[in-house]
Amino acid sequence: MAKSKKSTETLLVQLESFCRNNEQKDRYNDIESEHNVYNKVERQTKSDGQRLYRVLHATRMLDTSLQLFLDIHNCRKGHSIGEYLADLSKKNAGLLPLNGYLKERFKKDIANVRNLYMHSSNKFPREGEVNALKSSIHECLQAVLNLKK
Repeated sequence: MAKSKKSTETLLVQLESFCRNNEQKDRYNDIESEHNVYNKVERQTKSDGQRLYRVLHATRMLDTSLQLFLDIHNCRKGHSIGEYLADLSKKNAGLLPLNGYLKERFKKDIANVRNLYMHSSNKFPREGEVNALKSSIHECLQAVLNLKK
């Protein structure tokens, strides 16, 4: 589990390096705070609610990270994780386009999983699903950060 936390911290430092002004740095601080909340929730006793909160906080961190990355590069048009992935798959100045296969896979493995649990009463993720989601989020963030030319 420590490797996962270090990996997230490394990705966040990479994202922070793109921030050029105070507004962007403030938004980055919100992402870092969300990561800290995730870590706090992760240490709690495993339960349906704890796993649901992990899905919530991990995807909120990703959502805001994608927003910030797109805004830094002046190419955000969307308002959700799936739309941000679509924005990243287009040609944007200074960025390589996100591979269409990755866009669809991240949408299925992250956005659809998030939506399933956030929009359905009495549905809770299992531990393996939360771990798979967190792994997909890491892969997504790394792929997005590598789009910078």
